[in-house]
Amino acid sequence: MRIRKPSPAMVVATLALVLAVSGTTLAAGRYLITSPSQIKPSVLRSLASSARGEVNEVHSAWALSKPGLGFVWAHAQCPNGTHIVSGGYESSLAPGMSVQFDEPTGNGWSALAAGSGAAASSEQSRLRVHAFCASGAP
Repeated sequence: MRIRKPSPAMVVATLALVLAVSGTTLAAGRYLITSPSQIKPSVLRSLASSARGEVNEVHSAWALSKPGLGFVWAHAQCPNGTHIVSGGYESSLAPGMSVQFDEPTGNGWSALAAGSGAAASSEQSRLRVHAFCASGAP
């Protein structure tokens, strides 16, 4: 069996592959960050302050259901200069009521409890929402 001479396209493709791999190797050796001394001090300070960002808890007042209505809604808003990270709720719900949604809304956290039936509309339900807000931009 006779070995054929490679085509010009194969030579160019092989050369491009070798150059690409060797360029990446050279760049990794020169530009890979292996210690904090390679990072500008102002960048390190900025990273440290953002990683240390304070998280504050904000909560709504207790929201009470109105007689005859089968729902209760509460919202906790993060203050200016902070952004929502997480949230949750606590409740005391009438039989037949359940939390329908508990999620971030805008720059805060909201929850809605709703139900049906006589028990849900006659007994009073309570709902309070907590928002965890971090300082700085998201």
